[in-house]
Amino acid sequence: MEALRFIDGDSHVLEPESIWENYLEEKYRNLVSAHVRWVTAPSGQGVNAVDESSTRESALAFELEVEVMGTYPLGVRDTDAATRSFQDRDLDELDVAYGKWADQDFPSSAYREVMDVHGIEHMILYPTAGFWTTGVAEMDGETAMAIRRAYNRWLGDYCAEIGKGACGAASIDLRDPVLAAKEVRRCVQEYDFKAVHLNPAPVPNLRLFDPECDVLWATCAELGVPIGLHPSANHPFDQGLLDYLPGLRNCRTTVSFVMGSMLACTAFIMGGVLERHPDLKLVFLESGCGWASFWLDRLEAGIQGGTRRLRIQGLNSNPVDYFQRQCFVAADQDDPGIAPLIESIGDHVIVGATDFGHPEGRKYFKAKQDMLELPNVSMESKHKIMWDNALRAYPINPN
Repeated sequence: MEALRFIDGDSHVLEPESIWENYLEEKYRNLVSAHVRWVTAPSGQGVNAVDESSTRESALAFELEVEVMGTYPLGVRDTDAATRSFQDRDLDELDVAYGKWADQDFPSSAYREVMDVHGIEHMILYPTAGFWTTGVAEMDGETAMAIRRAYNRWLGDYCAEIGKGACGAASIDLRDPVLAAKEVRRCVQEYDFKAVHLNPAPVPNLRLFDPECDVLWATCAELGVPIGLHPSANHPFDQGLLDYLPGLRNCRTTVSFVMGSMLACTAFIMGGVLERHPDLKLVFLESGCGWASFWLDRLEAGIQGGTRRLRIQGLNSNPVDYFQRQCFVAADQDDPGIAPLIESIGDHVIVGATDFGHPEGRKYFKAKQDMLELPNVSMESKHKIMWDNALRAYPINPN
């Protein structure tokens, strides 16, 4: 059987705490302290700040620490929102997948090894701590973009250390679309970044389809880089969605990821952004792909289907057409939504992803094999998901 090539459309870096001292402009440094680290917990030592329970011997735990500094806290020091418990996970499996790299604070060599050993030719690198660092309503656009610039500077150097196949995603904040567009252009020109990371959680007083944002969408379309819409767990700006689920942390994460993607999809399509910017590309990440089959039809059909196939005011196409033309959605290799989405939308809108660097991505080493073994999907479609579609989504040189 022909060995299929694979592009990982959604991997994650683990940013060092030194990023702020080394890359943030001096006038903003008093705002930032420690943010994220991987730790190996000795036997009997509790590292879970949520329930203070002990972890199993040699367990790998993920601790997100957000400090309140100065006027603008970079997130919230809310352990329920900012930590993830591995108490009920298979921590031994995590140790096997990540243990040696966790001890080294996830060096660039980890990504080089994964690509070389496991046949992943390109990895699109999205943040971890960067999801939360500007999640403060009172923060102004200038400060938010300074923090994003620091992350992007670090990521540019990090990708250079990894070498061939490492593809950065420029991280932006939407509060100042002009500054965000300027930063996207800088990152593409200086670092050859292949995507733009945007958290779909809304920023205060600005919606994705507001005219003020058009300068950003036009810049991304001109440069050929897609908007990677990657939600985050329990982001402060998601509270409107999450207030109904107090204490249900796993459910809150599911809601913020999936419903965040659905709302962003609605804004970009029904708000006319894709109509105004026909060359703009979107990639919906880490929310599964099954929602797209249902949601796009429902946007057109309305409550009971009575408006299906009727023209939508302000749009020249229907939601499915826009999605087929300009959108992609990432899928895990065992996602049961792949086959239905192929049937309803097509096999050209799905990209593969491992989520390497995060606990959910601990099966990265068998991603290609899992895709090859996926039932009810043709080999032609698998080839598109693993390779062809990502080449259309991201401006990657395949050679």
